[in-house]
Amino acid sequence: MLKYLSICFELLAFLIALINLKKNKGSFIQWMAPYLFFVLLTEVLAVYTYYELKIVNAFIYYPYLIINIIFYSYLFNQLLNNKRNAKIVSTIAVTVITIAYLIVFFFIANRIELLYKLKITTGIYLTVFACYYLYTEFANDNLEEFLIKKSGFWIATGVLLFHSGYSIVITLHPFTSKNKIFIFGLPIHNFFAQVLSVFLYTCLAIAMIVWKPKTKK
Repeated sequence: MLKYLSICFELLAFLIALINLKKNKGSFIQWMAPYLFFVLLTEVLAVYTYYELKIVNAFIYYPYLIINIIFYSYLFNQLLNNKRNAKIVSTIAVTVITIAYLIVFFFIANRIELLYKLKITTGIYLTVFACYYLYTEFANDNLEEFLIKKSGFWIATGVLLFHSGYSIVITLHPFTSKNKIFIFGLPIHNFFAQVLSVFLYTCLAIAMIVWKPKTKK
């Protein structure tokens, strides 16, 4: 059942997105619903092809990986009020990493280890972006409300926990794969991906619940 853990929390986050869709309509948070539906569909398809059809399914994740980095970059840019420097850095990073994913997918034969290296790169980029956003919040001496009541705090926390943790784990992939290290029947990187997904999608769900649209004065 552990292999379905991330699907359960993705489904929970998606349902919460639907429940809060009316409240969040017109804000950038409304795009959580289609994003989470896409993630849920990808994960269900990946689990089915891998565990039921016994097919190597890395190709399924390429669209997800590209959409993922674009979506979170968009979120952080919105949270940072589209600061010029952040937009420039995120645009360059997203473009370079997306091109790298496409090159690996279309032109590299033995792509698994390269794919993991790109995942690490993506994880580091999103971790730094999340840390930067949290820094801007903590550096603000005139906070009008507690951070735990702000959607951005929960989005950044979820991204930080998931991508920093997962990047560390898959750094060890050559070693864990060679020595066939498993936890509860799952490869160690898959196990931690499932566990870290709990934190990520719980944080996204909270972010959608606490989101408050800007009131017009």
